Parts: sequence; structure tokens; C-alpha cells
Amino acid sequence: MRTAIIAVVLATATLPSATAAAEPPPPPAPTAEASTAPTTITTRYGAQIIVAEFAGVSAAAIGVSVGGETGALVGAGAWLLSAPAIHIANGNPDRAVAGVALRQALLWSGVAIGARLPCARVTEHYDCHLPRAVGGAMIGYGVAVILDAVFLARSTRAAPSTAPRWSPTFAAAPDGASVGLAGVF
Repeated sequence: MRTAIIAVVLATATLPSATAAAEPPPPPAPTAEASTAPTTITTRYGAQIIVAEFAGVSAAAIGVSVGGETGALVGAGAWLLSAPAIHIANGNPDRAVAGVALRQALLWSGVAIGARLPCARVTEHYDCHLPRAVGGAMIGYGVAVILDAVFLARSTRAAPSTAPRWSPTFAAAPDGASVGLAGVF
């Protein structure tokens, strides 16, 4: 009985120290190096992508109705090149390539899914599958535009430095010279 009490007392006495050793150490205090780390500014331009896509689709539709085949080609060119141009203008050529790849992948996936949907009658093969393929393409392209605007359309750059800067100045004149110190604080 005595050994059982001693064992319980020893286990209780060593238990808090065992759990304290298992706890992670506190995080280190911030240093001067951590506070001088450059900060970044993220600019989102998804609204520009959405507006450009709408304008491009509108240009393609107007081109079809007004100019026939030539108008359709000009409108489609404006439609297909507007989003990559916006990415490049914002300094993200890699995101322009990713946006084009995303659009192509989801457009053709939508075509494939839409064309594979079953028809009510077997005799309606072309009358049924073609509109569904076009609908799938429109849905796939629309999803790609939204994903591009939400996830790809952002630009990250370093924030301007707020550290004090100084530089010496020297000015020579015929009747003398001046030496000084200029700075931004």
C-alpha cells in the first residue's frame, strides 16, 4: 500500500514537468531585421478582365451582325486578345499565358461535356448535340473568365521604401561654393 502511494505521489510530482517539457517554446521576439523586411502591395485587376471580356463579346456580336465574316474575325480577335493584353499591361506575361490556357481548357472541356449529354431521341443527333456542345463551351468559357478574374488577375510589387534617405549636395558658383546635406525623413 505504501509503495502505491509513493508511486502516485511521484507520478503526480513529475507529471507537470513532463507536460511543460512537451509544450513548444514561445515564439521569438521580433527583431530589427523582421521589421525592416520589405512589404508588398497586391493590386487586383479582375474587374478590368470582366469588362474587357464583355466588350470583346459585344465587339464579336456586333462584328457578326454588321460586318459579316470580316467583322466577326475582328471582333473575335479583340475578344480573344483583350484579357492577355490586360495581364501583360499589368506586368504579368506568365499570367497571360495561364489565362489563355485556362480559357482553352475549360472551353473545350465544356464542348466535350455538352456534346456527351444524352438526347431524348436518337434521331435528333445533330439537332440535340450541337446546341449542347455550344452551351457547354459558353459555360466553360464563362467559368474560365471568372477564375481568371478572381485568381489570376493580381499584381504584386514591393512597397516603396519609407526608410530615411540622405545625400550630400555641392554647388559651385563664380563667387563661392556651398556644401550641404539633403534628405527625406
